Amino acid sequence: MDSADEIAALRQQLAATQGILRETRVRERLLTQSWAQAVWETDAEGVVVSDSPSWRAYTGQTLEQWLGYGWLDAVHPDDRIYAERQWQHAASSTPNFAFVPPTVGGAGPTSAPRLCSTPMAASRNGRG
Repeated sequence: MDSADEIAALRQQLAATQGILRETRVRERLLTQSWAQAVWETDAEGVVVSDSPSWRAYTGQTLEQWLGYGWLDAVHPDDRIYAERQWQHAASSTPNFAFVPPTVGGAGPTSAPRLCSTPMAASRNGRG
C-alpha cells in the first residue's frame, strides 16, 4: 500500500468516526430530552448562569426568575432550605447528588421532580 492509499484509508476512517460521533451526540440529546423533565447547567459553585427552557417550561419561571438561585423559588416553601443546603453541599463536595423536592408553578399545584447533579470535567474549550 503506498502513501496515497494510506491517506485515503485514513480519510475514510476519519469520516466514519465523525459520522459515529454525530450519531452518538444526536442519540444522547434525544435520550436526555425524552428522559429528563428538565436539564440545566450551573457554574462550579452550583449557581445557574445559563438558560434552561425545559426547566422554565416545567416551572413557569421567566429567565430572570430562574437565574442564580431562582430555581429554589420553584421548590415548595417547606423544602427550600433543605434543597438549597443539599445543592450547595453537592456543588462543593459531592460528585453525584439526588433530591426530590416538591415544586410549585407551571407543572401544577405540586409535583416532585428528582434533582440530580453530575459534574462534568471541562474539555479543551473550557466547557463541560
